[in-house]
Amino acid sequence: MEGGEIVLSQEFREELENYILLHYRPEGATERHFDDDDEKPLPSGVALGAIAAAISPNLFKGIDYLIAKLGATFSEKLMWWIKKQGRKPVDVYSAIDISKEHFAKIRNNPQYHPTKGTALAFAIALHLNMEDTKDLLKRAGYALTDSSKSDVIVMCFLEKGIYKIDEINAVLYSYNCKPLTNWRGNK
Repeated sequence: MEGGEIVLSQEFREELENYILLHYRPEGATERHFDDDDEKPLPSGVALGAIAAAISPNLFKGIDYLIAKLGATFSEKLMWWIKKQGRKPVDVYSAIDISKEHFAKIRNNPQYHPTKGTALAFAIALHLNMEDTKDLLKRAGYALTDSSKSDVIVMCFLEKGIYKIDEINAVLYSYNCKPLTNWRGNK
């Protein structure tokens, strides 16, 4: 870093540009066309109440069964990763510049719902690979997508094994994307 500015090699900058060109899909997924036969309208005169009354009581047993099989939440999986890596929680949360109080909320509330940026920042601080990052994000209700320029940039860093949050935030900022954390360009 020179004078608070992240300096990326020209080679990496070119790789990042190529990665964005190959993976970024601003229009989202390709269009999918469905046959008219796939969607069958309800017969005329069928009320939603009649449909609700026809739902099998076994459906609710199935929902209860699925709820009982829920996996670890974001908070639980985050704490599992910290313990598995033998890391001190303070080292992890300070690496992404969140407060002790904020981390305590995450740790003490299994149902805590972080922002996508915070969830990604934790994955980066823990040096998770792409598969484990996607798993951690999924537990917070998020996904990485090729229709988001910031996601594509983060995916490029993950695939390269570059886990420097300040560099990632600086590159996101340079592409007019929101940084993952409360990063300030003048650090």
